[in-house]
Amino acid sequence: MFILFRIAMQLVWLALLAWVGGAIALFAIMWLPPADFSAWMGKAPRPVMMAGLRVLPFERLWNIARAGALREGDPAPDFDLPRPQNRAEHVKLSGHFGERPVVLVFGSYTGPPFRREVPVLNKIYAEYKDRAAFYVVYIEEAHTSDLWQLPANEKQGVIFAAPKSEEERAGLAEACVRNLKIDIPAVVDSLQNLTERAYTAWPDRLVVIDKYGRVQHISKPGPYGFKPGGMEAALKKVL
Repeated sequence: MFILFRIAMQLVWLALLAWVGGAIALFAIMWLPPADFSAWMGKAPRPVMMAGLRVLPFERLWNIARAGALREGDPAPDFDLPRPQNRAEHVKLSGHFGERPVVLVFGSYTGPPFRREVPVLNKIYAEYKDRAAFYVVYIEEAHTSDLWQLPANEKQGVIFAAPKSEEERAGLAEACVRNLKIDIPAVVDSLQNLTERAYTAWPDRLVVIDKYGRVQHISKPGPYGFKPGGMEAALKKVL
């Protein structure tokens, strides 16, 4: 009996060490730039990845790793970004400061939560567009066919490789707006992803900025924090 007990305890310790080691390795990967993180996740066998999602505290680690430095009350990082349909036409975020609040919806076509929430976002936009400025900020793809594809994207036919030029990203953004019937005006981040990095917005995120240019709401990192209800509640407070 004593020998069996020792063997059982050794197995428990080995399982605990494996869990801790897996969590540390996963947490380290989460701090990588999005493309590198996606490459790692895309290489993992699907059964192994699904098992890891069930066993490891993925959401908690992700919320820490992707929290970013921007906090509510901070000045909103400015941007000057082109529209996907006409890259000669730009939108400067600070141009709205002093006039009205701004809502930023960060996302991409290959992000299932972003696609899923479009009807709700369109409804919120229709209700508040006369009192606040809204922009979809099209950022780096969430799940591309050459890095980290998802079964949901394959099922829905949303299969795209990572854009290699700003023209390709703008074209994909335009297709996203058209196919998903997004009513909110869109702008496109550059391939340097400067706006995404300023807001730590990948794979998707929601931000409310008051008319004085300060962040009043920044959702938890997507996909877990991509909840339009919280954004709408924050918008009501600043109007």
